[in-house]
Amino acid sequence: MQKVVVSKQFGIKWRDVAKGVFLSVIVPVLVAAQGMLENQDADFNWSFLAKVAVGAFIGYMLKNFFDKPKVIITAKSNHEAEMLRDNL
Repeated sequence: MQKVVVSKQFGIKWRDVAKGVFLSVIVPVLVAAQGMLENQDADFNWSFLAKVAVGAFIGYMLKNFFDKPKVIITAKSNHEAEMLRDNL
């Protein structure tokens, strides 16, 4: 059984917000980890990392808001997805 999701242009869904929050948490963590690997004596600027997180969130939301409309069809298996693709 497939699931069809329509993503309209100039709209943001709750799933987009959740992904944006996830992205805005992961980006500063990776920046901090990279800093720790490069310089073990580094003192982290948490204010800068918070700004990176906010920037990542806003950037992701803007990308999704202006992205072109999409129809997303999910399938349970690769075989089912390939059959759906062939029938389009």
